[in-house]
Amino acid sequence: ADPISDALATLSDRGLRRLLGARTFLRGLEYFRRKAVENLRVDGSKASGAVRANDALPFQVQVELTQDGIQSRCDCPVYAKTRNHCKHVAAVLI
Repeated sequence: ADPISDALATLSDRGLRRLLGARTFLRGLEYFRRKAVENLRVDGSKASGAVRANDALPFQVQVELTQDGIQSRCDCPVYAKTRNHCKHVAAVLI
């Protein structure tokens, strides 16, 4: 299996919630359940996907497992402002 899949498998829901913050985790879970995550690709220590928030173009998400933990990128406005894992990143991680 891919290193990122293994790492995420060891993170329980509680671990993910701690990583993302409860609110972001729950919003991401909502997107995940709505099947808003598209084109999910996992390659070694990286994963990427598109998250369709509404009818607009989906946001592109990239996640990478590094020595410092999970690094993420998303092209949504919230991520641009906070540089923190957003709900779209959460959906991809979940």
